[in-house]
Formats: sequence, structure tokens, C-alpha cells
Amino acid sequence: DMEAALAGEIAAGVLKSCQWAFMDTVSTGWGGALLLNGEIVAAEPGHTPSGLFEGRRCGLGHEDCNEAHFSGSHVEERVRLILQQKKIPIPKGKNPNALADEAVQRGERWATELYRYIAEGIGKAWAYRLNLIPRIEKIVYQGGFLIPAMELPLFRQTLHQTIQTWASFPELHRDLPIEHAQAEHGALRGAASLFTQLHR
Repeated sequence: DMEAALAGEIAAGVLKSCQWAFMDTVSTGWGGALLLNGEIVAAEPGHTPSGLFEGRRCGLGHEDCNEAHFSGSHVEERVRLILQQKKIPIPKGKNPNALADEAVQRGERWATELYRYIAEGIGKAWAYRLNLIPRIEKIVYQGGFLIPAMELPLFRQTLHQTIQTWASFPELHRDLPIEHAQAEHGALRGAASLFTQLHR
């Protein structure tokens, strides 16, 4: 699905004229795909080691991978625990991460600390990928957690600063575009595009 989503962005989104990029979805889990010299390559950024050693497992059972620590479901788990400790009820039907987004906007310490931690984790993961593939021209993101999180100045600024801190070529990636996926029905468009290419 990530390769299809990336193909959709190439066909009708923010990657139309791009040759080197990567696209991540950070939602319940963390998926991704690479665009390397115009070729779409499958990737598993969520299941690469996070560098943390806490014995935390993702939904697929990988221990201490990026997804286990920085995905939307991990954030939700942390938010639920924090609110439980603070004896703050979660309104019925309310997404805990939406509550955290609102708390960040109000400057509540528990939420700002949590979102700084998550932004740093994602920023490091992206910086490591840029270190491996310094020709990357653009990062594209989507996902139920990352889209609203990236609207928060604290989260976005922390992520950018972390990339600059951990990138081997900070001057090369200082103004690297990080953009929200824009292709309407991108994965469907991309799947159709990939199918057509395979059956020419």
C-alpha cells in the first residue's frame, strides 16, 4: 500500500517532478516507501531499530523498533496512561491523541514533553535515512497521527531541529521540503499506475 501511495504522489501529488524522496505513513503503525532515482522501492522504516532498549513491541512483535516507540498507537497508549495517572477522564468517543494535540496547543507540560519526545524519535529516524541516502530531495508524510501533529509548531520545529542535529550533511538538508501527501485517492491512483506499468 505504501508503494501504491508513493506512486499516487508521483502521478498526481507533490512528487511529480521528484527523483529522490521517501514517503512515510505514521498512524496506528509506521509504513514507508522510497523513491530512488525514479524507482519505487519498498521499505520498512517502522520496523528498523529505534536505538531504545525498553522491550516494547509493535503490533507485529518486533522489539524496540520505531513503530513500537513512535507510532500513533504508542502515543495513544502513553496518553491513556498519563491521563489515568492524572485522573483525567477521556470523553466517550474522543481520540486520546486529539486530546494530546489540544493539550499541546494549550502548552500543558505533560503533552509538550511527550510530543517533543515523539518528534525527536521521528526526526532521528528520518535523519538516519537521509544519512544513508543524502540525495533525498523531499520527505512526504501522511497518517492519522502525523498529519495533525505536524500542524503543531512545537512538534514540527522539534522534528526539524532533530533532523539538523543528527544529519551528517545538515547544510544539504537545512531547507529540505517536508510535505503532506496531496494526491486525491493517492493509493488507488498509484495502484492503478503500478498495475498498468506491470502489464504493458
